[in-house]
Amino acid sequence: FDFQGLFHVSDFFPTFMSMIKSSKKIEKANELDGMNQLPALASRGKKIVRESVHINRDFDRDNHAFRKGPWKIIVGRHFVPFVFNRWYAEPTGSMSVENGDWKDRLCDIFVKAMELISPSYNILFLQYFSWALVESFSAGGPASMGFRGERNLVRKQRKSDLEYWRSKHGANPMVSLFNLDKDPEERFNVAADHPELVESLLQEAETHMKNAPEMLRGDLVYSKSPAGPDAGFYSDFKHMGTEHTKVTPSGIFLPDDFDYSKVLEAELNPVRPFFSPVFYGMLFKMFFLYVLTPMVLLRMLMRSTQTN
Repeated sequence: FDFQGLFHVSDFFPTFMSMIKSSKKIEKANELDGMNQLPALASRGKKIVRESVHINRDFDRDNHAFRKGPWKIIVGRHFVPFVFNRWYAEPTGSMSVENGDWKDRLCDIFVKAMELISPSYNILFLQYFSWALVESFSAGGPASMGFRGERNLVRKQRKSDLEYWRSKHGANPMVSLFNLDKDPEERFNVAADHPELVESLLQEAETHMKNAPEMLRGDLVYSKSPAGPDAGFYSDFKHMGTEHTKVTPSGIFLPDDFDYSKVLEAELNPVRPFFSPVFYGMLFKMFFLYVLTPMVLLRMLMRSTQTN
């Protein structure tokens, strides 16, 4: 049957545990985020177990998303970590975006041109950031991607500042409310029509975060982490990626009781494919392969034609 109720990935564990006979009990079961969905499945959706789903809270780029019943709110930056600002149909042709505009096609050509220079698995971050940068211009520009110059590894828990994001709301949305029963594609933002509902939903979303741990940024590299002999400017410029020929065996790097808050900002390097050896190496190779080489061949052909 087609299950129409709300189901979160955290629900799988308690649901599966309820299906087996076991003498062991789940420790701190009342602290689990998931819910036992077996009653809803057994009743073929007639019994409702979950009424709401906490979708996302990003302390770093300040995003909060929550759904209750048909209503879904998004407060803060909408297009993180991916700049999905429209409904994407399943592609049926060679292009990644079905019926895309000229920016989509140009980005596809640029990404495919990279793959003639290096396998995708070695330049995945560079390809992703190229796509994200192009998409960002239809969603408020690069600022909508939420990049910051800070290098703090630990992000403390904090509540979403609704009034602040309301003041920033404009052509680039910062506060949104959608009725998914009537608008499953999230095309019509009705937050301005239901301000009190936005406030109550956000307040309920915050209750789900009261026991949330501190967040660690995922786009920082610890400079003291083990590295092979080929690591550095040369391997980045050459786009060696996962194909290093020399490695340095390493055991457990960080102990379980490692204090992340003691890591100095100077010891953290942000993952930024642009304006890095990876980026400059790709530009150099693309210029050599797609600009300089055709020009030289064309020059040689013209000289040969003139001689004949």
